[in-house]
Amino acid sequence: MVQMIPETFGGSDSYAEELLYRAFAEVEGRDDWVVIHSLELSKIKSKAQTEVDFIVIAPKRGIVVVECKGATKVTINGSKWDLKGLPGKKQWENPIQQADDAKREIRTLLKNLGYPIDQVPMARMAWFPFIDEAKLFQTGNQVAVWEIALQTDLPTADKAVLRALDEELKSSQGNKVLNYKPTALSVELAKSLASSLRTQVTAEQTPAAIELQRRLEVSRATNDQLGTLEVVAGNDQLYFVGEAGSGKTVMLTQCAMNWAHDQRRVLYLCFNEMLRDQVREQIGLGELITVKNFNDLMLELAGLKKNPAKPGPDWYDIDLPALALAALKANKSIEKYSAICIDEFQDLVPREAIFWPIMELLGDPHRSVKIALAGDDEQQIYTSGSKIDSFAWAKKQLPGLVKVSLLTNCRQAPKLTTAIHKLLNWKTETKHNRLSPRIDGRLEVIATTDTKQAKDLHKVLQRLLKTYKPENIRVLSPLNTKSVLGLLAASTENHSAEMRQLKALTEYPKNGGKINWRSIPKYKGLEDDVVVITDISFATSEWLESHNQTLRNQLYVGLTRARFHAILLVQEQLFDATHNVDGERV
Repeated sequence: MVQMIPETFGGSDSYAEELLYRAFAEVEGRDDWVVIHSLELSKIKSKAQTEVDFIVIAPKRGIVVVECKGATKVTINGSKWDLKGLPGKKQWENPIQQADDAKREIRTLLKNLGYPIDQVPMARMAWFPFIDEAKLFQTGNQVAVWEIALQTDLPTADKAVLRALDEELKSSQGNKVLNYKPTALSVELAKSLASSLRTQVTAEQTPAAIELQRRLEVSRATNDQLGTLEVVAGNDQLYFVGEAGSGKTVMLTQCAMNWAHDQRRVLYLCFNEMLRDQVREQIGLGELITVKNFNDLMLELAGLKKNPAKPGPDWYDIDLPALALAALKANKSIEKYSAICIDEFQDLVPREAIFWPIMELLGDPHRSVKIALAGDDEQQIYTSGSKIDSFAWAKKQLPGLVKVSLLTNCRQAPKLTTAIHKLLNWKTETKHNRLSPRIDGRLEVIATTDTKQAKDLHKVLQRLLKTYKPENIRVLSPLNTKSVLGLLAASTENHSAEMRQLKALTEYPKNGGKINWRSIPKYKGLEDDVVVITDISFATSEWLESHNQTLRNQLYVGLTRARFHAILLVQEQLFDATHNVDGERV
C-alpha cells in the first residue's frame, strides 16, 4: 500500500480531495510510494498559494505535484480558467499554474536543503474527481492532456501519475537545461524527501523552522545581489563599496571563484583572521585560490614563520612590509598571480606599505590581470589616525579602477537595520532591502550597571538560548581582555552559581564553551543571527576616543554583525532603555 501522509484524511473539508486521497490510499503494489496531502508552503516563497493538495513521490520515477479541484465544469480560454462549482475567486484560479508554482518552490526548498534534486523528474497535474471522460475538454499548448486527470482515473490513480511522469520525461529530451535521471530518486532518497517536507509542515513554528526560513531568505537575497556582477563583468578592476550587509565579501568571493574557473591564479586577502578562516573554508580549498590575511602574506614573503614576541610599534605596518618587498624584488623567480581580491580594503589604506608587496605579486597591475577590492570607510576602526577615503586612494594607484556602489542590504532584517540607524542617528546610503520587510528583526537596549552587567548578561543569554542555537549567538565588546567576559575568563575567584554558568557557557570552544565572544574589531566582516554587545559605558567611550575612535562607530560595526536580533547592555544611560533584562518593554 502507498504510504499516506497524514495516515488518515483530514485538514480539509473538500470532498474532491477526500476522493483523491482514498484513491491513492487504495493503490496496491506501490509500497515504496509516498503521497503527502495538504502540504503547507507558508515557509516557502510562493506568490500563488500557501499549500499544495498532493505530492506523489514515486521512487525510480519522479515526483508529481497535484492540484485537486471539485469543479463540475471546466472551461479554458487561453490562460484563463473557469471552474464552475467552486466558490468566489477559486472559480478563476488556474490549477496548472498553481501546481507549477508549487513544483518550483518545492524543488528550490529541497535543493536549498542540500538534496540532489536536479535530476529528479517533477511533473504537474490538475485532478477533477467530479468530471467524467465524456466531458473531457480539448487542451492547447498551455496545458497537456496528460496533465489533466478526471473521475475515470481514480480507480487507477497510480497509472495517471506514471503517465504524467513518462510524458514529462519525453518532453525534456533535447532540453539542455533539464537532465532528468529517474533512477536518482532512490527509495531512501524518497523517504528522506518526504521526511523533510513533512517536517516543514509540522515544525513551522519551532526555532528550527524559523532558522530555516531565515537561512532561505538570506540565501535568496545574497543570490539576487550577485546579479550585480553581470552588469560590471566587462571591467578588469573593480572596487565594491557599500555599508555593512551590502554583500561586499559575497561579491569578492564570487569574483575569486569566477576567475579561478577561468584558470587564473587568485590571491584573496583580508585583514581579519576570522574572516580569513571563513573565506578559506568556503572557497580557498582549491589549487587556484589562495586565501591569506595581510600578516600571513607579509610573513611568508619575508621568509619568516612568525612575528617577534615583542614587535616594535612599526613592525606590522612598516618594518615587516619593507622586508617582504625587499625579498620579493630580490627573488625574480617567484610565481605571480593573475587575479587578486582584497577585502576590508579600508584597513589596508592606513598601512599603505603593505600595498606595494601585494602589487609586486601581480607584476604590472596594468597588464591582463583582474583586481577586485571592497571596503567601507565607516568600518575603518583598525587605525588610530584620521579616516581616509579608501576608494580615492586606490584610484590614484589604479587609474582604471571602477567604483561599484552596493546600495542594497542583503544580509540584515530591514526592521533591525532601521532600528540601528535610528538609535545611532546614522546616515545610510542603503536604498533597498532584499530581505522581506516581514521577516523578524529586533533591537533591544537594556539598562545595566558595571556591577550588574555580568549577571544581566547571564539572564539575557539564558533567554536567547530558548529560541536560538548557541552557535548562532555572538557576544561582542569594544574591549577585549578588559571586557566583562575577558575579565571573567581570567578570574580564578569562586563565583556564584550563575557566574560559574556564564563562565562555562562562554569558555573557549576547546574547553567546552558554547557561545563565542570576541572584540568588535576581531569580528568585523563576519555575522551571526543574534549579537549581544557589552561594556557600553562612558569609560569605554573615553578609552576609544584616546585611540581616535568613537563609541558610535564601534557600535555601528558591532550592531551590523547581527542578521536578525541585536542587544545592547548599556551603562550610565548612554542610550535610553527599550527593554528590561527579561526582554519585556520598559
